[in-house]
Amino acid sequence: MSIKIHHGPNGSYKTSGAIQDDAVPALKDGRVIITNVRGFTLERAYQVFPDLPNTAEIINLDLESLEDLEKMRTWFQWAPRGAFLIFDETQLLFPKSWREKDLERFDYPGGPEAAHAADRPMSWLDAWTRHRHFNWDIVLTTPNISYIRDDIRMTCEMAYKHSNLAVIGIPGRYKEAQHDAQLNRPPADGTIIEYKRIRKQTFALYQSTATGKTQDTKAGKSLFRSPKLVLLLALLAGTIGFVWYMGPLRTIGAPAAATPADAPGDPAQAPAAPAAVAAPARPAANSFLPPGLVPDGPAAAPVDLNAHPFADR
Repeated sequence: MSIKIHHGPNGSYKTSGAIQDDAVPALKDGRVIITNVRGFTLERAYQVFPDLPNTAEIINLDLESLEDLEKMRTWFQWAPRGAFLIFDETQLLFPKSWREKDLERFDYPGGPEAAHAADRPMSWLDAWTRHRHFNWDIVLTTPNISYIRDDIRMTCEMAYKHSNLAVIGIPGRYKEAQHDAQLNRPPADGTIIEYKRIRKQTFALYQSTATGKTQDTKAGKSLFRSPKLVLLLALLAGTIGFVWYMGPLRTIGAPAAATPADAPGDPAQAPAAPAAVAAPARPAANSFLPPGLVPDGPAAAPVDLNAHPFADR
C-alpha cells in the first residue's frame, strides 16, 4: 500500500501514465477505484478489458461539482477498505493554503472513539499516515510537485517526474524519472529513468481534455535542428564512409594479397627463370662463429682452428 506522485508539465503523460502503470493493474485485480479522472468509468473499462473481474468498480467524481469535491476531500471517511484512489489535479483538491484550523473539519464526527467503532481514521493526518492500515493505495497527479501539501508529501514513498520527449522531436514517448517525494526534482546522480510509451487502450479508458480532442505538445524543437548535433552526425557518417571506401586495414610492410592475375598457373607452362638470376646464397655453416673467425669473402681460406694456443689440450 503506497502513496505516489506523478508530476510534470501539462501534456507530459502524467494522468495516462498513472492509469497505465497503477490503475489498470488495480482494475484487473478487481479492486474498487475512486477517481476524478474525466471519463474514466466502468463502462469504458469493460469496453477495453471485457474480462475484468466482477468485483471491479469505478467511482468517478466530478471535480467541478461541489458535492463531489467535498466527497473527494473527505475520502477517508467513506472509502471502502482496499480501495485504489487516483486523484488528478491534486493541488485543487487539497490546497496548500489550508492551515491547521482548516483541517479540524476533517476530524471524524464523534471523536476518536466513534472513529474506532466505525473503523475509520480519526483525523486528516491519521488518514494519510495510516493509509496502509486500511489497505488504501493513493496516486496523485499535479503539474508541479511543489503544489502538494507537505503533510501529504511526507507520507509518500516515491515521486515520478514526467517529461514529454516531443519537445526534442520524439513524439508519443515520455521520460519518467523516479525520485524521493521530498525533493522537487530528481537528483543528477543515482536517478532511475525509464522511457515509456502510452498504449492506445490506455487512452481509450478516459477523456484527457474537456473537448475530447488531443494533440501532442508544440513546445520545443527537434534535436536535428541543433548545429552541433548535425555536425557530429556528419563527421561520424564521413568517417564511416571513408573507412568503407579505403577497404580493410593492412599492416604496413605486409605483402599484398595475390590477385587472380598474379596467381601461378601450371608449373609446366611457367617460364624458366633467367640464367643470369642466381639462386639466393645460403648462409654459411660457420656463421655462428664470433666475428674475426669468419672469412671476409667466399674465396678466403678456411680458418685453421688448430692454431689456437690451447688446441692441444
